[in-house]
Amino acid sequence: MKILFVNTHYFLPQSRGGMANTLDQLCRGLADRGHTPGVLCAFLGSRDMFGLATRARIKVAAMATGIGAAHDAALSYPVWRAWHPVDVLPALAGREQPDIIVAMGGKVVQVIDAARQTGIPLLTQVHDVEFDWHGGDFAHIADVPVVANSQFTADAYRTAFGVDAQVIYPFMPLDQYRTDTHRRVVTFVNPLLRKGFRLGVEIAALCPELPFHFVGAIPDVDETGRELDRGMLALPNLTVEPFRGDMRDVYAQTRVLLAPSQWNEAYGRVINEAQVSGIPVLASTRGGIPEAAQDGGILLPADAPAERWATALRRMWNDETLYADLCAKAVHSASRPQLQAETQLDQHECALEAAINDHRAAHLSGCQLPA
Repeated sequence: MKILFVNTHYFLPQSRGGMANTLDQLCRGLADRGHTPGVLCAFLGSRDMFGLATRARIKVAAMATGIGAAHDAALSYPVWRAWHPVDVLPALAGREQPDIIVAMGGKVVQVIDAARQTGIPLLTQVHDVEFDWHGGDFAHIADVPVVANSQFTADAYRTAFGVDAQVIYPFMPLDQYRTDTHRRVVTFVNPLLRKGFRLGVEIAALCPELPFHFVGAIPDVDETGRELDRGMLALPNLTVEPFRGDMRDVYAQTRVLLAPSQWNEAYGRVINEAQVSGIPVLASTRGGIPEAAQDGGILLPADAPAERWATALRRMWNDETLYADLCAKAVHSASRPQLQAETQLDQHECALEAAINDHRAAHLSGCQLPA
């Protein structure tokens, strides 16, 4: 099966967020099963040598083929990068002729609208409940089969649009994250504002005896666009570093994962990445986080005061009986059948094949047979 995933966000190596990792690992898993996945994504710009080279390739491709999308071999499957993926999608799909086009992330409404021009079977994968991010009214594409990354997400789309989405948790081969851990630090992965950056800093300030480690992009501006005071990070017990290629190096140091998200996060895959090594989470109850964490940690209301978060963290850190119980429950949470790679690949194959078969059936039912 030849599959073209379309993501209007930036992609590896220019983005290392959860959705980018999910798509990358899904492409690799499908390729291992004999399929031919490819990705059309947005281009961040020429901020480094990779960006400069990609920008040049986009110009060359536009002149040579009329399609402003640069193909590269940075990953183990084909990736096309474009300033505006939606604009180049019909021509690229017409040339590559995939068996199915999957709108995965970003402006999925615009992607599906453009993809309809090709006559190729379609599937939508939704990874958030921010309906105003879709580039249009999702109801306009509600007739296309949908895969949701959690039951929380599926319920939100059912309520808002009457969509009956299949639930497949984010694809993450957990064996690639399992590690022995020295349990030395409190780790906060991808500390964006909406994921609780401010609260995380407050908790670290209230627990000066505990070492904190923030991994990922630190926000530069606040919710109103004003520059953040970087001095808030000048805590003696807080270290900061960018994402690592191999997150096992991060989890190998982690005793507690901190996930104080302030928005309706659709799932929270980093929770399971940590849990597979018996690392419990201290997280908020927002969105799909409870579905990801189950009982492998402690959950608090997102608006609970920082003092309450600090108290819960100290309990997890100092109460060895509680900690051992949460560690065991974390491993159990990550061992669910729905999170196992082979099960997830089976589910994805079934969803892709069903979308193709439904498209063919609809096409045949619309044909008029000669008298």
